[in-house]
Amino acid sequence: MFGNMDIIKNIIDAISLYKNNFPMEERQILDPLTTMIKLALLGFKQDGTKLAIDSNRIYFQEPTLFQGFWRWAYGNKRYELHHLLNPILKAVKRYDINTPSIKIIFQGSVIGLDKLKSSYNNASNVVNHSLDLYMSIINNVLVPDTSRNNSVFHSVQEDEETNRQISIFQNLWLEDEIVLVANMINQIQNSKKDAKTYIDAVNTILIMKEDRANELISELTRRL
Repeated sequence: MFGNMDIIKNIIDAISLYKNNFPMEERQILDPLTTMIKLALLGFKQDGTKLAIDSNRIYFQEPTLFQGFWRWAYGNKRYELHHLLNPILKAVKRYDINTPSIKIIFQGSVIGLDKLKSSYNNASNVVNHSLDLYMSIINNVLVPDTSRNNSVFHSVQEDEETNRQISIFQNLWLEDEIVLVANMINQIQNSKKDAKTYIDAVNTILIMKEDRANELISELTRRL
């Protein structure tokens, strides 16, 4: 993985790459915490599961015989994974890793990203490098070392448009809801018998949050 200075340099490079490759109208506005929970759920999916990102939502694409067809039909490409950078970076800036529920979600998101990387084992170096960077960003705040915490990311300047867009999600999640989801993630890990029930429950909550997030995005768009 990367050291602090390497992480900062790679984040800056990745932000620049994202701006150059995705004009504003093609960028996805993803809620940071919803993104982290989605990645945590990915850790419980079948090996080979991939992500599709469209309409400001993250979708799971299971490794069926038709996965390649559906990805082609919907225009999904591995470079969509660049949409994950901003919400991950915002999540580690916004949330306190010393909060047990946040720590559970962040730890799960690393596991999910690692599984995702194995799904793209024949992908380009750019994809693997991006996924390694995302894991390093999260691991940087997870390690029990006070010299390595989320303060390292505050030196990275995000563009005003990104900050304004993601700020609309500030109150999307209530603290009790975060604790509930973290507890269900624990249950998925500890109870194989009931795992599917808990996964479905978390998915239902995420759908509700994504619906509300899109309402907030529509409201923001109307104000512009």
